[in-house]
Amino acid sequence: MKKFLRVGGLSLILLGSILGGIYAGMYLPGVKAEQEKSIKSAVEIASESPSYSKQAAEKFVQNKFLDTRTSNFHSHMTLIGVTALVLSFFAPQLNLPDWSRIMAATFLILSGVILPLGIFIENWFLRAGSIIALSGGSMLITSLIIFLFGAFRTPQTD
Repeated sequence: MKKFLRVGGLSLILLGSILGGIYAGMYLPGVKAEQEKSIKSAVEIASESPSYSKQAAEKFVQNKFLDTRTSNFHSHMTLIGVTALVLSFFAPQLNLPDWSRIMAATFLILSGVILPLGIFIENWFLRAGSIIALSGGSMLITSLIIFLFGAFRTPQTD
């Protein structure tokens, strides 16, 4: 289980970093240019037609929402990877049955893929993405509760 958490955690960190680099290098410049264009358009149109200005402002808000949501998915993946890596050092000493440690570790690593995937899918399919993200988040919380329960049950050895 220790090796599973380390390899899984490092894999999530690596994948999150790669996806973050792809996002920053290929996708972000276009998003920023589109946001700038939308806000300039809203300001220019404001004097001519309030309804067109409102449409341009709504387009800016939608692009900003997409940018924010898209930038979050790789961060979640990386943070869950770091959590798995940290837990790999002391999870084996927690007072838990082997099956619950394995289940918690598996849920943690799977949540590092499922939660970010759901966040990413929400950009186009809000309901489906939300369900997927909620499933991944539930797995993450379940995993952390199991590890925390084991930490409380572990006798203190100072």
